Amino acid sequence: MQAFLELTSRAWEYEKKQETVGTKWAPYDNGGAVSTWCTPKPFFSEEIAHRVQDVVISVNGKPLKHRSGSGWANKERGVYMHWGDGFYVCLPDGGNPNEVNVQVTYTLRQPTQGKPTVQLDEGDQIWFAASGDYTSPYEKARATSWRVCADGTHGYSWWCYWRDNSKYCIVWYDQASEYIVHSPTWHGLRDGNEDAAYYHILQERLEAEADQEGLARLAALTNESNSAPIRMTKGRDPYGMAYPDIDPTNGYRQFNQAKREVLSMLCADHP
Repeated sequence: MQAFLELTSRAWEYEKKQETVGTKWAPYDNGGAVSTWCTPKPFFSEEIAHRVQDVVISVNGKPLKHRSGSGWANKERGVYMHWGDGFYVCLPDGGNPNEVNVQVTYTLRQPTQGKPTVQLDEGDQIWFAASGDYTSPYEKARATSWRVCADGTHGYSWWCYWRDNSKYCIVWYDQASEYIVHSPTWHGLRDGNEDAAYYHILQERLEAEADQEGLARLAALTNESNSAPIRMTKGRDPYGMAYPDIDPTNGYRQFNQAKREVLSMLCADHP
């Protein structure tokens, strides 16, 4: 997600790099993998991991074959996998990679001046898939809409709203009481959507007025500073890649504080 947003919002130049994998490889046998090894620690730093592409791993100068996914259940020799921020290898002879020269060649994106590298067509929108956790607490659900505001996307999908039993629903019909029951998750999504609606109304007005000071004040509502009403941190997707996320310590008070500041700016010229 972070890589996609960066490619569509700024310009980049590309630098080819080659490094020796100096970290100690560890045996990996998950899923019945045979003669497979992994890097137990991330090879790329969190700062650059999302800006790395075209990874090739070589042993004694000879490139291994790339396979998608992780090393789970691997039984093929002479291959490597780049999964999240870790590497998996199985040498051609099934040997120990700590006893040979393993090098990684990759391309690193560096920011530069100019138009965004990936140009979106007029009218294109960027949405993301939310956690889809129907048992999420109120705060986590409400944070989803603030992520939309913080990263400049247009919206999110949520799996799921209603299914065939209440265990998987965020709203359901209670036959005993004949009431529609709304979960804390539903209330968090409702309030978060209202937060985002006010945020985007203000954002559109500030952009129309070219009010850079106001836009900077709006953006400051969500950042990694401890003084920000809603503090950002680094999240991780299921593949181990880092992305900007709302700090889980944010709660009802922080969301309401940010909403009050948005409403205050909206009403500033209309006492």
